[in-house]
Amino acid sequence: MKNKMRIVIAGAGFAGIQAALALEKRLDPQRAEIVIVNKRAHHIYRPDLYEIATAFNKYITEECKTELNDSVAFPLEKIVRHSAVRYLQDVITAIDCKKKIISLNQHSALHFDYLVVTLGSVINYFEIPGLEQYSHSLKTVTDAIKISCDLDHLFHSLWRIKHAKDIAIVIGGGGATGVELASELSGYIDKLCEKYSYQRNRVSIKVIEAGGYLA
Repeated sequence: MKNKMRIVIAGAGFAGIQAALALEKRLDPQRAEIVIVNKRAHHIYRPDLYEIATAFNKYITEECKTELNDSVAFPLEKIVRHSAVRYLQDVITAIDCKKKIISLNQHSALHFDYLVVTLGSVINYFEIPGLEQYSHSLKTVTDAIKISCDLDHLFHSLWRIKHAKDIAIVIGGGGATGVELASELSGYIDKLCEKYSYQRNRVSIKVIEAGGYLA
């Protein structure tokens, strides 16, 4: 249809998917087109990333951890398969609000009548020196796998050289993710200590929160 309006949704997190599916139910597909643009092919269910970061495998390797990806990463094509929503995997490089055009890295420029921006958030390091360089983030599946593997590698390296020392694990942020991670991490550390014959009382887990309470 010549006068068919196009709604472009930038980002496929919770807000982007919910907006797309809610609009699809309310609008006539003959009169409106809904397009989701996201740089990744999957929607990541971030509330469950802590489960990957603390998943235990007695014979852990870097590769075996990737099998957990399916538990938190859902293909966007599958999510919108039975709807009129169209998914486009690409990176938005520019937005021209006057001309109502978004420029993409791999596809041709996309015209829109309405643009919904749901691109998510970035980690705030609060300008604390060294924090970004020397800490682990927990925003992606790769981040979660790295936390789990690095902890296992730490215990393995100490076991290999027969050297025991106090290990302090610090979690920055007492929100839902920080609290859940701390809770599950305790059990994960128990299993690592058993696996590598390490003294559990030499490992501490601390949550640092600027506010007066934990979420």
